Amino acid sequence: MAEHGGYRKPSNPAAVSGPGALSQRTDGGPTKMNLTGMSYGENGAANAQQSAAPLSAASAGGSPQGGSSSPPPPHTPPVGLGDPTAYPDQPVTAGADAGAGPGTADIGLSQNSDHEIRQSLGPWAPVFARMADSQASTPAFRRQVRQLLARIT
Repeated sequence: MAEHGGYRKPSNPAAVSGPGALSQRTDGGPTKMNLTGMSYGENGAANAQQSAAPLSAASAGGSPQGGSSSPPPPHTPPVGLGDPTAYPDQPVTAGADAGAGPGTADIGLSQNSDHEIRQSLGPWAPVFARMADSQASTPAFRRQVRQLLARIT
């Protein structure tokens, strides 16, 4: 009668990686690619290029991509909300079509014509109107829908 249940020692155990910082590759690491389908002489050139820069074995602390595990340094530090402005001579409304400073036309942004807006948003007008009529809509959303509908109808 055959034995059932209990521990069975595997005859050919697979390699197992440790947890976290102790982890290591279990697939043998990167290998050279065997290129096929090239014309005569190109395969040799590709193999020579692969041999010129040997593939390194993954280190225990490395990332799966083979680079360092720390993120690259940022190019510029982030600006905090309480930090002073980097543009003290520029008004807050610069780039907007309201208030002081250059408008969208001055900074190279073109205004959409009413015809373009009518073509792109015209089919959605009934949906916007229904959403604006909802009790869940805010007064600001209702105002925006009224302005849009006045422009496209």
